[in-house]
Amino acid sequence: MTLKEFAKLPPVEWQEAYDRLTVNERYALDNDAADLAIKYTRISRYVATRAYGGRNGHADAVRAQNIGVRKVRRALGFTYPDDPITF
Repeated sequence: MTLKEFAKLPPVEWQEAYDRLTVNERYALDNDAADLAIKYTRISRYVATRAYGGRNGHADAVRAQNIGVRKVRRALGFTYPDDPITF
């Protein structure tokens, strides 16, 4: 089952769907979800900072997306929550 398929399920069906997955599919699903959470956090924080504030434009937006990703990675239980990028 792909992340896209799993995401379409109502939460009440998650237990049954999870139980049907192999161990490798479970790891893949978790990795895919975490990767998307991080990617979408970067996009959201960058765009929001550019649109609604950030006097220094791009520089502030890059800083904001790194802060947002640190929080998300920490919430997801990553051992190393800091994963800054510059561009």
